[in-house]
Amino acid sequence: MENLRVYVNQSAEGYAFTLLPSQIKVVKKLFGDSAHPAKQILVDYDLKSGFEKYYRKLERFILPALIGLDNQEDLKKISGIDFIDPYTDNIIDTFKTND
Repeated sequence: MENLRVYVNQSAEGYAFTLLPSQIKVVKKLFGDSAHPAKQILVDYDLKSGFEKYYRKLERFILPALIGLDNQEDLKKISGIDFIDPYTDNIIDTFKTND
């Protein structure tokens, strides 16, 4: 499948990771009833001190929660995730699930 698009927005409270309705449909089609995607997950600034240092590890926790999957192995069905700036629609970073 094409990379899943996750929008990342920095706000006064922290970072918001958002799936658009079209991406929620893609997740539900790919995983069926085993996925329960959230529209948005907020990572509070209290966690920010380690955000940049442990960015990849946080992705591994945030993505399963955002997509609504219990088994991280299921993420391998997605080739990658593009993190998108919602204001410019530019890719901020890409996470390959098979790395």
